[in-house]
Amino acid sequence: MTVSPDADDPTQDAGPTGAPPHSEPLTQRWWDRERLAHFLGVRPHELSYMLGRGKIPRPSYHLGYAAPRWNRVEIEARFRRRMLKGNQPK
Repeated sequence: MTVSPDADDPTQDAGPTGAPPHSEPLTQRWWDRERLAHFLGVRPHELSYMLGRGKIPRPSYHLGYAAPRWNRVEIEARFRRRMLKGNQPK
């Protein structure tokens, strides 16, 4: 019997190493720098700028300092609120 990893378990982080970011599922709970950049449509090095400007939330370092991860649910909620806020009539 095979047990699939829990999407909410931060220790069950993402697919195969070295795989292109677009090959990992968008439903993965914890996103690395490449996955987040792909979602936002920016290059990974631009995330530092966005973080410094408060445009994206701070990452979690639950896998260690060298492996920052962003919570997909938090990212999607933040950008959904921005989209709804921007689409309201003035």
